[in-house]
Amino acid sequence: MNIEIIINNENDFNKLNTISRFSNELKRVNIRITNDILFTKALKPADFKGIDVCIYGNNHILCNVNIFNVNDDKLVDNAGIFKNVKNLYVEDLKINHAYVYAGQVSGLLAANVEDSLTLMNSDFNNVIVNCEAYCGGVVGVAKTVQVSDSRVLSKVYGIDVVGGVAGMADKYIEEDSYIDGEIIAVGKAIGQKVGFCYNQIIKSL
Repeated sequence: MNIEIIINNENDFNKLNTISRFSNELKRVNIRITNDILFTKALKPADFKGIDVCIYGNNHILCNVNIFNVNDDKLVDNAGIFKNVKNLYVEDLKINHAYVYAGQVSGLLAANVEDSLTLMNSDFNNVIVNCEAYCGGVVGVAKTVQVSDSRVLSKVYGIDVVGGVAGMADKYIEEDSYIDGEIIAVGKAIGQKVGFCYNQIIKSL
């Protein structure tokens, strides 16, 4: 079953958590942003494990996206707008000022992408991710990350496997994009784009 979600305001993001509780029959979710949104509350990560998610931003801006994955003063793993997705496709989305504070495997859009993350014609500005390990400015862990015609300006604080876009990916493909990741970490697997990656393909502007 495929469904479509219209996001027009901050409260509409609650639909994601509601739907994720009844996701046994879902195969794909299309999310359409129809307005600029200024967040006043922290987002709670939604779990779409095994489900393809497509976000169509329509060049709208999400501002002050904050995700705090903390329970009883302890950092909780798997933080992002999504905890888990199968494939994540994002186009024409702008995010201005975002902060993620969590444990291991964390990123702004998603903690875990089972297969591929595709970011198209998007602009992420002033993204800060502060976590422990396997964390990135956009995604924590994914098999394949593809970034095209996009800009990501991030600061990522962690211990090990830390990157400006992704913490870890089997394959990272970048085309006609600008990535500026400021990384503060103490481990060996760190990088402006990807912390740990088996294969990188970068085509410059």
